[in-house]
Order: sequence, then structure tokens, then C-alpha cells
Amino acid sequence: MTPPNETGSRSNPNNEHGSPALSGAWTFNLGVTVWVAMFASILIWNIGEVKVGTIGNTGNYYRITLVAFSAVAGLLGILLNGNRISRALSGPLVLLGIYGVYAMVSALYVPEYALYSMWKALEVIIDVVAIGVILCYANSFNAAMTAYRVILTFFVFLIFLYWAEAAIWPDTAFAPYRGVLPYAMHGILPATNGNALAFMGALVGFSCWCRASRPATVSIKLFYWGIFLVAMATLVMAQSRTSLFGFLGSMVVFFLFTRRYMSLAAIGILLLAGWLSTSFLDVAREYVVRGQSEELFTSLSGRTKSWQAAWDLFKESPITGHGFAAAARLEVLGTGGASTLHGAIFDVLVGVGLIGLVPWLAAIIWASMRVLLLTNAPHPWMQSTIGRSVHAEMLGVLTLVLLRNITSSGLALHEHSFMVFLCVLAYGAALRREVVTYKTTKNTGPANLSRLNA
Repeated sequence: MTPPNETGSRSNPNNEHGSPALSGAWTFNLGVTVWVAMFASILIWNIGEVKVGTIGNTGNYYRITLVAFSAVAGLLGILLNGNRISRALSGPLVLLGIYGVYAMVSALYVPEYALYSMWKALEVIIDVVAIGVILCYANSFNAAMTAYRVILTFFVFLIFLYWAEAAIWPDTAFAPYRGVLPYAMHGILPATNGNALAFMGALVGFSCWCRASRPATVSIKLFYWGIFLVAMATLVMAQSRTSLFGFLGSMVVFFLFTRRYMSLAAIGILLLAGWLSTSFLDVAREYVVRGQSEELFTSLSGRTKSWQAAWDLFKESPITGHGFAAAARLEVLGTGGASTLHGAIFDVLVGVGLIGLVPWLAAIIWASMRVLLLTNAPHPWMQSTIGRSVHAEMLGVLTLVLLRNITSSGLALHEHSFMVFLCVLAYGAALRREVVTYKTTKNTGPANLSRLNA
């Protein structure tokens, strides 16, 4: 998933301006290793039996081993970069660290499920540490982009794996469903529900669209367009509305920030023509409604009822919360029900209250504004075609994640959405440092810059 002309070649305009650190080449370090292990830990290869009245699978040694390895490797990464630890102290990342630490403390509020609560919080902290270690290295921008590409590569592999499984076991991969499409797709092994699979399709499809729109050979463009079509088929067959809306939102953002106003207008005209077409409108409405009753549709498949119960529980302890991850399952959903409230902000409110919500929400807003404000940064990277395109892609990814988490809790936990968001955060932090360094170089000269960076 390496974008054309971002591998540090001589054709890269950034190298001509003396910025090889922004070449976008694949770069592996200890932080990226931790990142890979933490992402792999999300994959569910075995659904073990969980006793009635309990939550969490204490026999999932695959996940336990990977998280334990990541904890040790992350600590080692910090020790090896002790003289550069300040690089990791990006404001949003520090706030997410505070969120994770308090999430562990909140486990005291649910003594019966304290181990589960602490474990879920520990996973969040290790994700944050992994990004911190990545930012400690001198080539942090390339490493941050590598972390993002690792996720894309995993997603592409999983999407093709799931389609192969669907071809072999169609009765298992496609479950009967309502609406214009009588079946909905989910992943068999590793086990993945339709919502998560749709998010994979949306992210991969958007990323491939961005890459196919950049200068490249015909074979490379065909490669990306091929993956794009498979990703779009996955998104449609998984039947997740928020991922679909998130994909559309990310596309609008990409066109706006790459200044492709004519393309955006053309697509808008086509959509308007489709909207005015009675047959198209009927099919689109039926796909979105998915055969649900008006009550079920307006309640977002019953989510609003859980959110109301979560809000009532939050008001009982608005400051400290009731216990990270565990409280929602124990007091709202039931230990035998769903694992999250399908709304990130409600999981945060119930679990860690305002003490946890403030740093969590502030980190999201801060990181988002940082990437947005870097759009017009006075740096050769942002003035190049490739740089603007990559930056627009990251803004689009951010849009997709935020829209998806209106009806998902992945941004509050160690899940795909949270890890993708951390990639955007790392991109913004690393790019900001390069911009500051570039300004300093222009003002002080290379000789003085080497002394400043010592």
C-alpha cells in the first residue's frame, strides 16, 4: 500500500527541497513492532466459552501473549529513547495517556470485574505508548506513515481472506438480512462482525481511491482500482450505514482539500440526478432502511435506548464514572449482551465520567485541529502535489473515523478505530515537528540547526 512517488526516490519533490524525512518510505522501528503486535491482538481466531455472569475471555492466550509482549517491547522502546522522550510528549497523546491511566484507576469502582476493566485500559495505554515510541525516533514521520500502512495492509489481507472464505463457505459468510440485499457479509476467521468489516472496506476503498488519483503508471493505478472495487463490494455487502456515510464524507473532504472542485461538482450532479430518479431513490431508501420498522430505524437499530440508559447511569456518578469498559456491560447491556454501547462518547461517560471524558475529547479535538491547521503550513511537503494529496487523505481518514464512531465505541477502546485515529494523531505530530524544524532551518541556517537539535 505504498503510494507512488513516496518512497524517497529522486522524483519526490520533497527531496529536492532537502526534506528526505518526509519521503514517506516504509520505516520500521521498535514502536512499529509494538504497533503490529497490538493490531494483531484484536483479531479473534478463537471464540472461547465465557461462563454465565462473567465478561472477557481469560483463556484467550493469543491476545494475552501479544499484549504482554507489546507492553515489554514498548517499555524497552521508551528506555532506548530516553534522551528523546520529549518527542513523544505530543499534547493529544499525553491527554490520551491520562485517559488510559484514569481508566485503570476506575477499575476500583467495579471490584467484581476489576481485572477486566484494568486489562481493557492497559490495552489503550500500550497503544498510546507505541505511538509515543514511534514519535521518539528521528524518522518519526515515515514511521507514522508506516503504522498507517500496516493497518491498511492488514485490512487488505483480511478483506481478500474473507472473500475467499465466502467463496468456500457462503452459508456461513452471508447471513440472511432485511432490505434490498437479502444477505449481509461478515468475517468467518478471524471472526469479524459486519460493522467492523464495513469499516475495513470503507478505509481501504478510500485509501485506494486516493492513491489511484496520484501520478503513477497504468499498472499501479489498475492495482489500486482493483482493490478499490473489492473494498466497495465489501462495504456494500457488510451493510453498515455509518461506515458508508463515513466513506462518502471522507471523499468529500479529499476532493475539497485537493481542490478538485469540478470533480466534486460532477459527482454531486450525478448524485442529484440519482436522487431525482424515483427508482434509484427507492433502492437507496430501501438499502438504508434495511427493512426495519420506523421505530427501529429512528432508534438507530435500538442504540438510542441503550444510550438513554447509559445517560441515566452517567448522571448517578457524572464525575468519576462507574468503571472503564466493565460498567456499561454490567449495568446497561448485561454480561450476556453486546460488549459496548455502540457509541464511543457514551462508553466514555459511563466508564470514566467527566474525569476521563475531558482528556479523551480534548485529545480528539486537539489532534483534529492540528491536522486541519497544518493544511496551509509553509513547508515544501504541503506545497507539493503528493504532500497535499496525502494530507487530504489523512483528513479524510479522520472524517471516516469520527463519523463511524457516532454508532461505534471503537474510538474509546483498543479497537480498529482507535488505532487508525492514533495514526492520524502521529502523522499530525510528526508533520508539525518537521514544519517547525523547516522554519528553524530557514531562520538559523543548517549549522545552528544541528546545535539546536543536539
